[in-house]
Amino acid sequence: MRYRKLGRTGVEVGIIGLGAEYLEFVSRETVISVVNEAVAQGVNYIDLFMSSPGVRDNFGIALQNRRHQVMIAGHLGAALKHGQYCRTRDRAVSAEFFTDLLTRLQTDYVDVLMLHYLDEPDDYKSVFGSGGLFELALKLKEEGKARFIGMSGHRVPVALQAVNSGGIDVLMFPINPAFDALAGEVTLEAAKQGVTKGRLGSARKELYHACAVRGVGLVAMKPYGGGVLFNRANPSSIVLTPVQCLNYALSQPGVSAVVPGCKNVAEMKTALAFLEASDGAKD
Repeated sequence: MRYRKLGRTGVEVGIIGLGAEYLEFVSRETVISVVNEAVAQGVNYIDLFMSSPGVRDNFGIALQNRRHQVMIAGHLGAALKHGQYCRTRDRAVSAEFFTDLLTRLQTDYVDVLMLHYLDEPDDYKSVFGSGGLFELALKLKEEGKARFIGMSGHRVPVALQAVNSGGIDVLMFPINPAFDALAGEVTLEAAKQGVTKGRLGSARKELYHACAVRGVGLVAMKPYGGGVLFNRANPSSIVLTPVQCLNYALSQPGVSAVVPGCKNVAEMKTALAFLEASDGAKD
């Protein structure tokens, strides 16, 4: 494994991390096997945003006796409603699900407390405004329940505002050739269809550079574009490999780590293969 500093936190993180989204509804044995493979190969950054109790329990068991070996990014604002994942900006509900996360992970703290899924200006104002989730995050940090504060989002304007505010230490943002090559505020569905909304290619680069300049650790999510880049039906018709996608994300300014979603050990090994790949395979 190769390591980079996570922005101004000064903590060294493996350049290949683990995004846990696709492990939400798999067996406990699968979660344990993926975590075993990841940790054995030096992975030390895991993003866990899901609110389902099962996956939280599974990761708590998988990380028993080695919590100290990994950084966990937990999310504030991810909840369950009628058994389904949802976003919430309610402080009491957010605090309840954060406490649930700590309990099920069998830990007293998360390393990065992510303000979950901020994309819209009004949402940003409510989260960072008086009485919002940012204040709750600061309180939890003061109580020792979080080491650093981060934010996850998909749109440049709000992400850039958060980076420039000085309030966050880490930003999790989608970085892949599909989203960067297409102009506009690209969503996964838009990338599949080649749909864009205005020219934002240069703005994405501005965001990456701002993270580098301000010391905000940039964690790249969705490096494979939800699998779009592995399908010849994608807008460019160019098929890329996982190694090429990971190399692209890790080559952007400010990027500390990439967190590919892996639903089994084979996919974790595919991501880790980047570490031994030749320059030709990465290009």
